[in-house]
Amino acid sequence: MSETLRLCRLVLRELQKIDSQARTGQFWSYVRAEVTKSTADDVTPKQRLLKTCVSYLESSRQHREIVFQYQGRGERSVKDTANLVGLKVPPNTLKEDFLKNSSGTARS
Repeated sequence: MSETLRLCRLVLRELQKIDSQARTGQFWSYVRAEVTKSTADDVTPKQRLLKTCVSYLESSRQHREIVFQYQGRGERSVKDTANLVGLKVPPNTLKEDFLKNSSGTARS
């Protein structure tokens, strides 16, 4: 039964990351009712249900975080896009050299 209790705590923790009022929600009420009416014979199916719930809630939360991080926010600069995927853009020396050369000489 200690494994079941641990899984119940994990479910509640994930629910609270989603919503601070998780203890009053329908999902938590359903999970709590299913676990409390379990007997010694059906502990394993209840643990499977809890493991599935934990997995679903963790995956949903991670998906929401990734979507928020990478969702489009309009047009990004090359530097911002490179930083988004963990790369660094080298300093733009070609543009600086071009500006130096073109400002000092006039072309005909």
